[in-house]
Amino acid sequence: MSFGPLEATRRVLREMRNPAVAAVAVFEALFVALLVVPENPVAAVTGGAYTPLIAAFLSAVKLDLVPRGWELIGLTAGNALKINLAAAALVALVIDYPLIAFAIIGRVVPIGAENRESLVRKLVVAATLLFGAGLAFGYFFLARFFIIAQAPFFEAASVNPVINATGFYFGAFRATLIVGAVILVSTYALISWGRGRSIRSFRA
Repeated sequence: MSFGPLEATRRVLREMRNPAVAAVAVFEALFVALLVVPENPVAAVTGGAYTPLIAAFLSAVKLDLVPRGWELIGLTAGNALKINLAAAALVALVIDYPLIAFAIIGRVVPIGAENRESLVRKLVVAATLLFGAGLAFGYFFLARFFIIAQAPFFEAASVNPVINATGFYFGAFRATLIVGAVILVSTYALISWGRGRSIRSFRA
């Protein structure tokens, strides 16, 4: 039996037909790409400053959530690495979520259920939209509220508003994922509902 490059490629392609394997592979590829691919390839090739692609996301987070005139402080090299890793994992998870939902729902809905493919597609779309809505609410409302809520304390102390950079980014990520996790629980409830409906249709 040959285990050359061609056979190895065929084995990988066969394994990628499994939705769970495909979801994990896509997540890993996105995670690595966000940390390795340069934000500006031309500048990186011509000897300019190299910043990973995830830096664009972090810059957008800072622009969206940090009020004008506020300053981020306390960012060390070690903390910057942690922030980059956490941000890359979050972005990869969000992009990869439809595949994750398909892998989960595809295992739950019985194979012999009537209109199985249509039901799986509808559940995946619904779960993805709910998850996205939860993340958007957590990011644009909850995370922003936590930041702005600190303003009265700075005004009372008559000091310039400053935020610890690590606390800011991880706080924003947590606020986003908290709502996403709540929606994820709702997704499981939706999956259970879909499974019960499929089983009843299958038995009828």
